[in-house]
Amino acid sequence: MKYIKILPLIVLSFLLFSSCDDQIMEWGKDPSHGEVTGAELPLELQEKISRYEPLKNYTTFILGGGVGLDLYMTNETYRKLTNENFDEVTIGYEMKHGPMVKANGAIDFTKVDAFIAKVKEAGLTVYGHTLVWHSNQNASYLNSLIAPTIIPGSSGTNVLDLTNLKNGTFTGWSRNQGAGMTVVNGAGLSATTQGLKMISSATSANPWDLQLTTPEIPVVSGHNYEVSFFIKSETSGQGRISFDASLTNQYPYKDWYNTGGAATASFATTSQWKQLKIKLNAADFKAGSTTFKFSIDMGYLPNVTYYIDVNTLILMPFQ
Repeated sequence: MKYIKILPLIVLSFLLFSSCDDQIMEWGKDPSHGEVTGAELPLELQEKISRYEPLKNYTTFILGGGVGLDLYMTNETYRKLTNENFDEVTIGYEMKHGPMVKANGAIDFTKVDAFIAKVKEAGLTVYGHTLVWHSNQNASYLNSLIAPTIIPGSSGTNVLDLTNLKNGTFTGWSRNQGAGMTVVNGAGLSATTQGLKMISSATSANPWDLQLTTPEIPVVSGHNYEVSFFIKSETSGQGRISFDASLTNQYPYKDWYNTGGAATASFATTSQWKQLKIKLNAADFKAGSTTFKFSIDMGYLPNVTYYIDVNTLILMPFQ
């Protein structure tokens, strides 16, 4: 090692330990001065510096330094000086929440993992960054976690009588209960709304193994219908809506969440509330049908707990 090169690193170390910048550290050169080289030092000082050992040899404790991840990974001189003079390093920015957490909440370890592997090759250890900080968070993702769920208002009348769901008797409704089906206060979209709790059994494998079927609903000739409700599950789930023989297609493929995507036989659920919304056209009913029923089938997967917000379970006719 040309120990004369250690002077810039000593200066850099003092700068790192004397201040803390919340943002990415940006290094620049004095426009009025070129590169700092050992040639600018007096010969006597050069000789004195050349006799120094690496910085870590002068301590009885772990000597660490703050480094830039990209600079360490791409600049061989910077990396060599770091490896020779320090026992441990901390990344200046890239281990914070902001650069690591994506918009969907997934954590991207790619750059940090590569850095840690490189540092270990040199025999150094890594000291992690702060767990909680007043800045450098992925604010858009964090704010989305606490954002209120906007419940669109119904533009018509709900023709589905929810009385016997809300009182928990299920009178007039048919159930295949699986491992349990109850109405729970405070388990809906808010702490003041009811949630229909449906639990699939350990052996559940068919959609109808966990099923709730409505009472008979009068068919108004020439009318279309919209079925909608908010649903979530404690773990990944799967469901569908099926119909009785009053419809020409009892098991339709739908764009269940009205996203504009392809129609599928079933829908997926997650721990986030989502609004399911599908339409039935007048032509979907068989000629002469006067009533119909629909079922919420959630038995595809075993050991899944689902919640449906009772207040948002709506069947709305429109022309």
